[in-house]
Amino acid sequence: MLLISSARALAPPQPAPYHVHVGAGKLGLSLVVPAVAARGRDFAVLDTPKDPAWAEMLAKGRQDIDVRVNDAHVTTLNFHDGLSAPDGAPRLIVTDDVDALGATMARATTVSCSLGPHLNAVMNHLFECADEFSSAPKTLYCCENDHSAVVQLRDDLGDRVKVVDCMVDRVSTQRVVDAEEGTIHMSCEAWGGVIASLDPRVNEVQDPPFGDKYGAEVRAPRTMAAAAFLSDRKLQLVNGMHTTLAFATMRLHNKDEPSALALGRPRELDALELRHWSLARCAGLVAAHSVPAVMDAFDASSEEEAFAALEAYARQALQRFDDAPDDTVARVLGGGVALRWRGRLAATEGDHATALSGDAAAARFLTTYADAADVTRAVSGLVKATRPACELDDARRSAVQEAVAA
Repeated sequence: MLLISSARALAPPQPAPYHVHVGAGKLGLSLVVPAVAARGRDFAVLDTPKDPAWAEMLAKGRQDIDVRVNDAHVTTLNFHDGLSAPDGAPRLIVTDDVDALGATMARATTVSCSLGPHLNAVMNHLFECADEFSSAPKTLYCCENDHSAVVQLRDDLGDRVKVVDCMVDRVSTQRVVDAEEGTIHMSCEAWGGVIASLDPRVNEVQDPPFGDKYGAEVRAPRTMAAAAFLSDRKLQLVNGMHTTLAFATMRLHNKDEPSALALGRPRELDALELRHWSLARCAGLVAAHSVPAVMDAFDASSEEEAFAALEAYARQALQRFDDAPDDTVARVLGGGVALRWRGRLAATEGDHATALSGDAAAARFLTTYADAADVTRAVSGLVKATRPACELDDARRSAVQEAVAA
């Protein structure tokens, strides 16, 4: 007992938890920063003065900033240039000063980021700044939509940093910075969003630095199967259904190209058809990932409970589209009409047929909530009706390629 007590006395003190979030854009301030604030730990937010939104605040100097999401107060950030800071208050540090960045990053025990296309350049630079100080190994939670960029960053940083890929989901439409009022107003969908830490090895030893006080669903799956399901759940029921809405809108207006069409909402389209599409995607998820993975992801104790949670999530996703800000078909299909038709529409028809014929659990899910024949007709009908849009896009792309080659 004496030896154990002596060893503890000699052990170096553990640093107090301190979190740094990098990126004060729409996703960061509407989803990630509220979740960080909800955890109740000391934290700072880093951003660059290259963003013109901070110009007036920088001119005004240090001040307390009220961060509000959909008009509700989330946190107060002490805004300054990073060269000095009072302890105990969350900070918004807007600076490119290498020493200030390095000192802030070196102090961090955990880091998160939401930087979009600037991810790799910014985070490599920040960890280089931290290396100039004595800096303990850190865990970086990448709250990004480009998962391939996260993989590249993990390779770049190597063993210096544990890089955790996160699945994030919340639609944020506007950030208004008001230096005179001392506020940052974020406008986003009413749904609180989700952050899922997708590395079970890290989740086993530490909880993610996020809380759910402000409405975010925080997930930390302990198995790779559950993590893969959570990632695919968003791709199918959010991104995939977004694509379904776009093609359903084109069919409604008898168009084979997006042109200037406003994206239809479920209530303006065939709501039953869209529900059938959503259920087909759910059945595909069950077939692709297995009932145990779905149960694990939803912390369900039975197949019935897991199916109910999946169906509820699908309904919620459709409701989100009804409540979403105005959008356009062209933006949703910006990756290419033919590419989206094949990858997210026609592919679902094939997945649905495979699920029904080869997976008993998927069939059980589907028959719990709908007639399988009705679902099949809905899926096949939209795929067939919008095939000309795919063929037109293919023809136009071929013509462009031939013109370039000539």
